Amino acid sequence: MIYDEIAIDPYAGSQKTGDLSGMWARGFNYAGTTYRIAYEIEENMVIPVLLCGTHENFYEQLKNIRG
Repeated sequence: MIYDEIAIDPYAGSQKTGDLSGMWARGFNYAGTTYRIAYEIEENMVIPVLLCGTHENFYEQLKNIRG
C-alpha cells in the first residue's frame, strides 16, 4: 500500500519546487487509474497527507490547498 511505502522511504517521492516547495508527491496505480499523493516531511517525520487524487488537475488543487 502506498502509505506503507511512504512511511518506509518518504524521500523516494519527488520533491516539489516553486509554489509547491516543501511538498513531496508520489504516483501510484489503483484499479487501472493513476493517482498522486502529496505530503510534507518535517524533522524526518511524514506529516499527514495533504491531497490524494487522480493526476488530472492534481497540482492545481494542491496549489489551492497551500493558498
